[in-house]
Parts: sequence; C-alpha cells; structure tokens
Amino acid sequence: MRRLHNLAGSVIVLEEVQALPDRLLAPILSGLRGLVDHFGATVLLVSATQPSLWELSAWKGLERKAVIDDPAALFDALRRVEYEWRTGQDVTLESIAREAATHPQVLAVVGTTRDAARFHRHLQAASA
Repeated sequence: MRRLHNLAGSVIVLEEVQALPDRLLAPILSGLRGLVDHFGATVLLVSATQPSLWELSAWKGLERKAVIDDPAALFDALRRVEYEWRTGQDVTLESIAREAATHPQVLAVVGTTRDAARFHRHLQAASA
C-alpha cells in the first residue's frame, strides 16, 4: 500500500486475466477501479478467453474499449496452420503416416500412446 501511488498514470496489463483467483477477484477489481478513477491509470485485460468481468459491480460505469476492433480478421491474417479431420474406413495410421512424411512439419493427434507408437513406426518407414 505504501507504494501504490507509484502506479498513478500507469498502464497496468493483466495477462491471462481469467486466471485471477475467484476469492480475490472483488478486491483486485476494486483496487484497479480506484487506480483508474483517482490516479489516472489505464487497465488492459489480456485474454484469449475474456471473462465477463464487466458484469461485476466493481466495474459498473467504466468505459470499455476493445484494443482490436475486428479480431476475426486478425486471426485470418495470422493463420499459420490448417486443421483437417480425417475419418472413414480408408483412413489408417499407415496412410496418414505416408502423407505426413511428405510434409516438412505435421502434427498428428491420435487416441492412445499405443497408436502414437504405431504411427511413429509407420512414419519412420515412410520416411526411409
């Protein structure tokens, strides 16, 4: 509390805000609200899964601004991977391993460690 005044005029970034402990949420938000209202601080809540903090009384009446106006367009512009679900009778660990061997990088998700070991053996054979 003796150093709280040092946060005046600061930008306070809370990364992974959804991880704040529930039992401490009200006092944390109340303290942040005081810094915003009385000390000119700005609070930036960062999370891919933004919680509904705006429903809490500690934040009623505060101005809310999104940092990114159109996040869907940003996700599209920064897409680095493609996802494909493969199902059907003709889809086997061996056929997927053969196809995976033709790419420089692949992530294959299988159901069990036994399947992972079999897939790895097929992948090694296809890469040889």
